[in-house]
Amino acid sequence: MDTTPPTFTGRIVPGPDGFLPPVAHMHHRSYIGSVEVSFERDCLHGRIQGIRSLITYRARTPAELLAEFISAVDDYLADCHADGKEPEQPKGDT
Repeated sequence: MDTTPPTFTGRIVPGPDGFLPPVAHMHHRSYIGSVEVSFERDCLHGRIQGIRSLITYRARTPAELLAEFISAVDDYLADCHADGKEPEQPKGDT
């Protein structure tokens, strides 16, 4: 049986801004967060999808990115509550 680990043989082409398109999504409390890779900045980053507010997060590892996403969602909801505003609900498929 071949035990060679899989390797990527395709070509990765970042956009002009140095970023790749989203490669995955995360979910927390009905909010969806993108997972994007920046080779230029050597990080993972994303934004909450399906709402008008721009809420972003950034990290070095997938586990850290998930924690940052969860924190971003929870902070957004807490801020809305503190300001007496109704939080936006995600719309549509992203």
